[in-house]
Amino acid sequence: MHFLNRLCREARGSVVVETAIALPLLALLMLGALDVSRMVARQVDLQEVAAEIAAASMAKEPGDAGLIALAHLARASGQLSEDQVVLERKIKCGTEETLQSDGHDCDEDVEKSTFVTISLNDSYVPLWTSFGIGGPVELGVFRSVQVK
Repeated sequence: MHFLNRLCREARGSVVVETAIALPLLALLMLGALDVSRMVARQVDLQEVAAEIAAASMAKEPGDAGLIALAHLARASGQLSEDQVVLERKIKCGTEETLQSDGHDCDEDVEKSTFVTISLNDSYVPLWTSFGIGGPVELGVFRSVQVK
């Protein structure tokens, strides 16, 4: 009993034990924060690519060849594959809210507006998936830019 009382009052080494418990948790928090910051940086990259394509679209209305060139630019700038970049020309009839692939459904006396839609998609695989937690995070940017 005397030994047990003396052991309970012993304070030397308690800092080492507390550090041994807290250090792995702090390391995991640090890795998680780093991973989240990399994920946010990738989303910002996608937004910058979309802004670049939108600015190029507004400078001059792109034809079919122009859309293909802009898609190549988006893939190169954002390090994306062909299926991750979709650029389409859409038509809006007057004040309708929906965009159409072509303006065939528009009345002749209604003003037609031309838009370029930009869709960029990517997925980010966080480090914590290595530990069986969660899965890939889907990232995406969608913009619609009026060019005419």
